[in-house]
Amino acid sequence: MSESKESGFTGGGDWAGRVRDGDREAMRSAVRAYLPHVLRAARGAGLDPAEAEEVTQRTFTTFFEKAQRFEGRSSVRTWLFGILYRKIFERRRELARDEQRQEAIDEAFESRFDEAGRWIRPPHPAPDAALAAKETRRQRRRGGVRNGLLAPPTPRTRAATPPSTEGDTAWRRRS
Repeated sequence: MSESKESGFTGGGDWAGRVRDGDREAMRSAVRAYLPHVLRAARGAGLDPAEAEEVTQRTFTTFFEKAQRFEGRSSVRTWLFGILYRKIFERRRELARDEQRQEAIDEAFESRFDEAGRWIRPPHPAPDAALAAKETRRQRRRGGVRNGLLAPPTPRTRAATPPSTEGDTAWRRRS
């Protein structure tokens, strides 16, 4: 069956060649002609309406990006539906992966909370909070916490500064 009889498309001439060459009008005609068919096929594959629209959009995006590769050995419709079937397969794989992630998250929550919603095992504090708590304990042992505030650190050693260099070489190491 020809392109025009399948979809009501009346592109005339070498329509497949025009699609391959990236002719915008041929592309628009392809969208008008095949969008309802592609969307219906996506819905028929068991996708919900939002997912079917997403897969259809991805299908046409790939169609536009890869139009230069179209060799014309099949009809545009066949090529477009080949893209659609790959996109449906990719979407189902994404959904399965998302479902596995969700199951792992659910399992983690169930292992951390009791039926009343209270922690079974509270989470460990964040590394920064643990480090801050350790520093506060150290300061308290030294007496450096006053009224809940950390006292400024006490100088441990004085900075070594060389004396003036005018005639005084005593600070230099003798060899």
